[in-house]
Amino acid sequence: MAERQSRTAEMIAARLAEDADLGTIGSLSRLSGGANNQVFEVQTEAGPAILKRYFTHPNDRRDRFGAETAFLRHAERCGVDAVPKLLAASKADRACLMTKLPGQAVTAVDEPAVEAAIRLVEQLQTVRPDPPLAMGSEAAFSIEQHLETVDGRLGRLAEAIGRASDASPGVAPFLHGEVIPEWSTQRAGVLEKASQRDLNPSEEILPPDRLASPSDFGFHNALQTEDGRLGFHDFEYAGVDDPAKLVGDFFHQVRVPVPNRHFPRVRDRVAALTGRPVETAKRIELLFPVYAFKWIAIVLNHFLEDGAARRQFSGADLADADTRQLSKARALLTGLEADEPATNTKGEAQA
Repeated sequence: MAERQSRTAEMIAARLAEDADLGTIGSLSRLSGGANNQVFEVQTEAGPAILKRYFTHPNDRRDRFGAETAFLRHAERCGVDAVPKLLAASKADRACLMTKLPGQAVTAVDEPAVEAAIRLVEQLQTVRPDPPLAMGSEAAFSIEQHLETVDGRLGRLAEAIGRASDASPGVAPFLHGEVIPEWSTQRAGVLEKASQRDLNPSEEILPPDRLASPSDFGFHNALQTEDGRLGFHDFEYAGVDDPAKLVGDFFHQVRVPVPNRHFPRVRDRVAALTGRPVETAKRIELLFPVYAFKWIAIVLNHFLEDGAARRQFSGADLADADTRQLSKARALLTGLEADEPATNTKGEAQA
């Protein structure tokens, strides 16, 4: 199968390189690290490029190809140089060719790195998207919609694990005995705090309070050069979204954690991009713990049929995956007590 995938990728890369006037292609090598798509480094007459082929599955309706190509075009119009440049794309092949970012995987997060991430988000708001960006993956614009996203993810997991006769023996007790009861408590707490802060759970934020978002944004999708410059990649979930989701994902992605001490600065700078910064900052704080549970569910996606199919398509290492994913999810749940974001001395968001 791997050999057939490589031959197909070579043919697609050759067509896209021709479309981009990059000349003929030389070697093509599969890159590791992705869990959803196939990524290859392509040597062309004009230099190296990246070929990305996007995963499709009947149970996954996300337009990963459309989201990423639209985002990269918007980023270029905004003058963003910290993301790849789109060179050519083929909707029929669900593949695109983009420039190769320099650098190595990020292993630690410091102040300059966080500043670079904030600047990218700020730059994305400088030009109105034309054509408009689609809604981001799992976009949510009311408090209830955020809660329903987690309800849906945990419900699908419970159903899938209940059906699977070969599921890891520790998964069902963890999900039903620990995650879901704690989620019920946290969910009720969010609604209670919303009432205390005069936030209507069913009210959607208006367009001035929504952002062009990279989505799934964090240092797990970043490369850093020796002189400290950062580049960000993987925007297949990007689109218009709630700032609370952007910040929640940023701090809860599990591969390269962002320390919570950076939360006040990220919260305030992101909130300042909206029409109602004080209200936005309150919502970011309120919804922060919700994203711990979203990421618990994401980590456990391994146990869903389409999650396993994505990893097989991408070539991800599946050895001991049950144990690894369960350990990551348990660490997220254990960290909830220390997951309260930092606030100012009055315990309120500053914006």
